[in-house]
Amino acid sequence: MPPLFAKNRSADNHDNKSADCKSADCKSADCKSDLSLVALIVCLFVLLIAPKTANAGFSYTHLELGYGYVDNDGNGNGDGGPYGALSAQVKKRMHIFSEYQAAGDGFVLGVGGNLPVDKKLDLVGRLGWADLAGADGVRAEAGFRLRAGSEINGGLFFWNLDTRSDTGVYIGAVATIQGPVALTGRLRFSDHATQANFGLRLHF
Repeated sequence: MPPLFAKNRSADNHDNKSADCKSADCKSADCKSDLSLVALIVCLFVLLIAPKTANAGFSYTHLELGYGYVDNDGNGNGDGGPYGALSAQVKKRMHIFSEYQAAGDGFVLGVGGNLPVDKKLDLVGRLGWADLAGADGVRAEAGFRLRAGSEINGGLFFWNLDTRSDTGVYIGAVATIQGPVALTGRLRFSDHATQANFGLRLHF
């Protein structure tokens, strides 16, 4: 590192600008963190007061906590951490949802709709605002929920972020343990990442 006295005025100005940029980045990150926290609180509040009018086949009001793993480069050296999701049915065929994945620093807040085909099959669509490691954008999903003893679900998803877009498929299962408590698991495969979530779901 050059001696302090060797810095000229131009270098000092560059350092000051760099410091200002870092400060602005920190403020931006703080704002996103605050927004994510507020969104989670709002979604939890709605979940608690949501009307218990889920269709006879499937519940769309639940809390899910577990472990998530994300491998972004496909070499098997991914990252893992806590995972959480909230969903609250606000109308007969409409729900809001929120998801947070510590691995990959991903957050999604959105709205979904379901179309019952019969008591054992729902078609489901979701659209949400997403923040993935500081890149903003949207995530869309189209899939199904099928009850065949336990629940099997799957479909297609699409990310469109500031820095990239991604398309893939997902498949999952929900197995009731007792009453409102169930085990859940979901795998996502896309061009850029592989993701796995496993946890417990509590239906309300």
